[in-house]
Amino acid sequence: MKKIALFFSVLLFMGTLAVNAQTRVITGKVTSAEDEAPIPGVSIVVSGTTLGTVTDINGNYSVQVPADAQNLIFSFVGMASQEVAISGRSVINISMQPQAIGVDEVIVVAYGTTTKESFTGSAGTVDSEELGKRQVSNVTQSLSGKIAGVQTTSSSGQPGTAATVRIRGIGSMSASNDPLYVIDGVPYSGSLSAINPNDIETLTTLKDAAASAIYGARGANGVIIITTKSGKTKEALVKVDARWGTNKRGVPNYEVMTDPAMYYETFYQSLYNNRIYAGASSAAAHQFARNNLIPKGNGGLGYMIYTIPEGEYFIGTNGKINPNATLGYSDGDYFYTPDNWYDELFDKGNVRQEYNVSVSGATDKISYYISAGYLDDSGIVEGSGFSRFTGRLNADYQAKDWLKVGANIDHIHYDMKSPTAQTTWGSSGNLFYAANMIAPIYPMYVRRLNGDIWVDDLGITVYDFGTSTNQERAFMGLSNPAITMKLDKHSNLVDQVNSRWFADIDLMEGLKFSTIFGAGVSNAREVHMGNPFYGASVSAEGDVSVDHSRDFSINQQY
Repeated sequence: MKKIALFFSVLLFMGTLAVNAQTRVITGKVTSAEDEAPIPGVSIVVSGTTLGTVTDINGNYSVQVPADAQNLIFSFVGMASQEVAISGRSVINISMQPQAIGVDEVIVVAYGTTTKESFTGSAGTVDSEELGKRQVSNVTQSLSGKIAGVQTTSSSGQPGTAATVRIRGIGSMSASNDPLYVIDGVPYSGSLSAINPNDIETLTTLKDAAASAIYGARGANGVIIITTKSGKTKEALVKVDARWGTNKRGVPNYEVMTDPAMYYETFYQSLYNNRIYAGASSAAAHQFARNNLIPKGNGGLGYMIYTIPEGEYFIGTNGKINPNATLGYSDGDYFYTPDNWYDELFDKGNVRQEYNVSVSGATDKISYYISAGYLDDSGIVEGSGFSRFTGRLNADYQAKDWLKVGANIDHIHYDMKSPTAQTTWGSSGNLFYAANMIAPIYPMYVRRLNGDIWVDDLGITVYDFGTSTNQERAFMGLSNPAITMKLDKHSNLVDQVNSRWFADIDLMEGLKFSTIFGAGVSNAREVHMGNPFYGASVSAEGDVSVDHSRDFSINQQY
């Protein structure tokens, strides 16, 4: 019996030694990096396990860890979490850094900033990182799909054009529904094309009654608050950004007939059915459709682009074109062959290029942000495009403990080339309308007998206006938007300077006097030139018009 008791005592002693060999105790203290004060309640967890503890009132802790443990994880609300390697140590003291509130948790309001937790209204914020993901010429285009309750629509693909912005629907059937734009605390009424998205730090949208309560009737349709970038880092930060790309049509084209033979056969069938429904016999209907397929005066297409063997008909009684017909036709003066108007009208070789450079920094007394930008955004339509030069200086200076002053000045020059009639459906000058509606049998160019495209004595390519040859086009006669887009010019030139000056004076603890003075000037010139060679301005031997305007704006806040 004594031998059995001794045996179990030895086993119990060996098991205790094994357990002690598999665990060990680590102690230490956690303090704040700001003032070295102890932090109670810090969570310490052994990485990869559920073992852990918390610090006491003096910031001390003691935790039992497995022998193979590698790291300890320290976490506390308001402090940056840390994962520290054990590395065989039995005492580990750490210093925790405060964790700043993220930019996306800060909301810019009318007279300062607040956090999402303390803001009681409805607002949405887009930061510079999100804005930088989109290649846009106008800042309003970057709002699409970013903020709930904000709708953006674009009626034109013209580069630089502002999108229509609606915040929570339409508020008026007759008055404006545009929101109020506020840049760095100053209401902005200039061109939105003048704002460089690369200079924007945050874009905040106020969507409910809070907008009207702060800005009155001007904020009835919502408010979009734009905050520009400023210096933050102690070391000078230099950023250079270069982007290249191309533009293409975002909405695919409709499926339309592109085969000339199919179009002739379909048009023949419409004439044939017309007579059949009127009670004519099949033979009479066929004779009518065949005789009236081409002559424009009888409701025909006006153009023949197939060569038919002598003595044979173009369309058979089966409604199909003669299999011996060959594409391409000559009347002794000109050669006729169809062109793909869509491929000819829309520029596939356009290039979008953008360059931005900025220098920013901050010290205890001063912060600064200097930027310059260039954008050249050519459109998919001949003669369209948008180019912009921007420059900005944003600086503030803590002159005294009780006085802070600053200024934000920007200069913009842009040139928007925007051909007319591109948003007017049914206009012969609208390239989208022409490309979608023109039949695939009509040539775009006038060609010589050898098939070469005709070039006039001035070196200008001769386009077919529907009456330029011995045949007459049944659709869109007396017009060809391709040549007028090349030769006519329409542009908007804008030079704009905006400035914001402010001063903050601390009168006493809890009481501050702030004043903001905003001033801006915009010079705009709209130039239109109609060429004297081809198109609507030929009878007047060309025309030129120039409109000039200058706008001043002043805003004072106390």
